[in-house]
Amino acid sequence: MSIAMTGDHNLLHKGNAYSFNKPFTLHTTIWKQEQQALLGQSKAGGLAMLKPPASLSPGQRRRRERASSTCAGGFWLAIAGAFYVVICMWVDKVSETQAEFPTRLRRHNENSWLQYQMPASAHRLSGRRSASADASNEENNWAWQRRKRTFGSPAERACTVFCEGELLQAVQLTGIFQDSKEFVDMPMRMDPEIILDNFRALTPAAKQSRYALTKFVEEHFLPSGSELIPFRPPDFTETPSVLASLAPNSTYYCWAQFLNQAFASLTRKISPDVDLNPQRYSILRRPHPVVIPGGRFRESYYWDSYWIVLGLLACDMKETARGLVQNLLDDVANFGFVPNGGRIYYLNRSQPPLLSEMVVTLLEADEAVMKDTTFITLAVDLLDSEYEFWMYEGEHAVKLVEEEKEGETKAKTTHVLNRYWTSTSYPRPESYREDLKIYTKTPVSANLYGGVYANIAAGAESGWDFSSRWIVPGLNDTYELPDIETSNVLPVELNAYLYRMERNLARLHTLQATAVLPPLAFLATNMKEGGVGAEAPAAKAVADVGILSVPKAIEYSLAADRRALAMDKYMWDSAGGMWADYVVGPRAAGRAAPGRGVVSVSNFIPLWAGLAANPLVEEGEVKTTRTIAALKMSGLIQVGGCLTTAKTTGEQWDRPNAWPPLQQLMIEGLERTGLPEGQQLAEALVKAWLESNYLGWASTGYMHEKYNGLVPGARGEGGEYYPQVGFGWTNGVVLHLLKVYGGKMGAIKKKTG
Repeated sequence: MSIAMTGDHNLLHKGNAYSFNKPFTLHTTIWKQEQQALLGQSKAGGLAMLKPPASLSPGQRRRRERASSTCAGGFWLAIAGAFYVVICMWVDKVSETQAEFPTRLRRHNENSWLQYQMPASAHRLSGRRSASADASNEENNWAWQRRKRTFGSPAERACTVFCEGELLQAVQLTGIFQDSKEFVDMPMRMDPEIILDNFRALTPAAKQSRYALTKFVEEHFLPSGSELIPFRPPDFTETPSVLASLAPNSTYYCWAQFLNQAFASLTRKISPDVDLNPQRYSILRRPHPVVIPGGRFRESYYWDSYWIVLGLLACDMKETARGLVQNLLDDVANFGFVPNGGRIYYLNRSQPPLLSEMVVTLLEADEAVMKDTTFITLAVDLLDSEYEFWMYEGEHAVKLVEEEKEGETKAKTTHVLNRYWTSTSYPRPESYREDLKIYTKTPVSANLYGGVYANIAAGAESGWDFSSRWIVPGLNDTYELPDIETSNVLPVELNAYLYRMERNLARLHTLQATAVLPPLAFLATNMKEGGVGAEAPAAKAVADVGILSVPKAIEYSLAADRRALAMDKYMWDSAGGMWADYVVGPRAAGRAAPGRGVVSVSNFIPLWAGLAANPLVEEGEVKTTRTIAALKMSGLIQVGGCLTTAKTTGEQWDRPNAWPPLQQLMIEGLERTGLPEGQQLAEALVKAWLESNYLGWASTGYMHEKYNGLVPGARGEGGEYYPQVGFGWTNGVVLHLLKVYGGKMGAIKKKTG
């Protein structure tokens, strides 16, 4: 199976009944932003100008032909036609060459990673390493071949209301809704063109009147989330197997029954009208039902889905879990990547790449899926595409070049690591007011790669929106969002996710070729004897010949090995005995690195990825032991679970908050070490987390999005929105832990009398 890109950039699936030939277009910028991009006048300096393509694209030629045909109508039509040609050529050049233009479907040239020249001995700054040499963005290194806008497409039409424009700005800045997300989730009662015409007919005073705008919104929009219909999954059961692992008279048994029911209450299907009138909705079309997180989060989210899938499988809802995974695979088929969430305004970024993990988890849990060769072929091909997105599209991948002297010659050693990155140059529609406020306070001296809006969106892409990890500390060790520099950080957990993705893809390609899924802990390719080159490292297989007998499996195995070496070199903090983020980019005089000195749970996620088990990681067993010891001494392990960071800032991904997905990653990672001290700490975390979540549920009747790790049962606080309940991934993590550890943790008896 292959996915081909046609001249009109429609995605076609050859060889079976699947077809994705409907045009999808992504966010666009307003005219003023295009002018600024052309002139290179972005606030932060932006990227270097790129040369426009030498020849016209098919879209440009079609526009010229249409414009030329108007000339026969007379002198004035000829003038108009000539003007139209000039404008179209100008817009196409801007849209195809500007890195600030918010798009996702980009192609790449060979060896087109953004390069940073690294000194032989990089300076390590307060637990992180930072490049002391100037970063250099190689001009003309990128070929931005932007997908052509189809002005009549549903997504483009909906975006004129929900993603940009005067109406969006007026509603959000007037403050009709306390939460900026409310408006952009409201279905339209009529087509967007009619709504915009009616808005333009308002007087200038009415456009600024809260009362007039409130009335206008009520007349033209439906309540937010009304396009999502409650749906009871057909595979729901009142007696899931997770209950069998718990004592029938225990409190956890009743709790698990409630959580099982919660999945049914959080399941939605998309209204049929979304297929009939997609131009009226911000929701992305979904062929299968979704399990939403809850609260303000009325749609599906990328990385949330992994823990929801774990919970569904614990409740024997295999078909529902498969539907969630298939929805995300469809996103890759339609957009070339998985968006942050299931709304059109999320199409300018992704989230942590865990789709391969979901596919593997589904295969291991469901024998029927393991035998479904059609699903496996489709999934593997689309996961290949998602990997290309993270490695070759945009500037997620960063090349680190280190020069080493060997006698009289210089040999260049090149490594590649990844970061969270977006090209957006405008506020997030769902957080419009919040982003504008941050923008107005951003210091002129900040060296923001891509601009403040791009760094805010990149922070959202990380899932950690927001954390001290992305912020430059100010006076008195304060962390404020105007000092955010997300894209100057190569995050350790993102590279751990991608390492695991590379290993998973090696396994999946072997499954596709041999019908056997190798274990995650297959041996790596020994690259030490042959050396590691920038392009094609010489490789020598060790043991486990099966995993290396399939060409694509070899390719991904080598990619994982190269990443392991890069992480070992740049991300291992020998002094701290843990892994750490790596900071790139030049630093302005007196400006510290983002996240300086912050100890985070992300430093320990390589345990989950099994990174130290790779034989190419030097002294891997020693590093594993040191990492466990560092975790114990970090101050992150508390009575209510594992804190996100050890820094209190008021941001929601900092102390004292503890987040469900990070607990599961830490528990599984500690178990994977196979060391007694790791397994003991894992069980202690399981016990602390389950007790905290149960206390919160027993006292309030709710499951929270996040918890206070210092006060068992208390909800987490901070961030840009009110704490949410529901809650998809929280329920999933608890049900998964009860399924795995139920025999040990479910012995709390009901109180009597």
